[in-house]
Amino acid sequence: MQALNRGHVREFNPKQKEPHWGPAQASEGPMTVFVYVNTAKQVGDADHVKVFANVDAAEKWFEENDPEGVAFEYEVLE
Repeated sequence: MQALNRGHVREFNPKQKEPHWGPAQASEGPMTVFVYVNTAKQVGDADHVKVFANVDAAEKWFEENDPEGVAFEYEVLE
């Protein structure tokens, strides 16, 4: 999968968390979100794409909905 933010994509996997991940802080660089795509759903379906504001939100959703799923981190453009 090619990232549209040209170069830096960190994969989120709830079983292999990296300790330096955490909520984006405005003073420490660009804001990022975590994006999950359910390829079993059709484009446009409400459950096709999920966007999480931070790792904690993604972890909670994955625990309850898709423990094997992954999300990719993307920079939010202004």
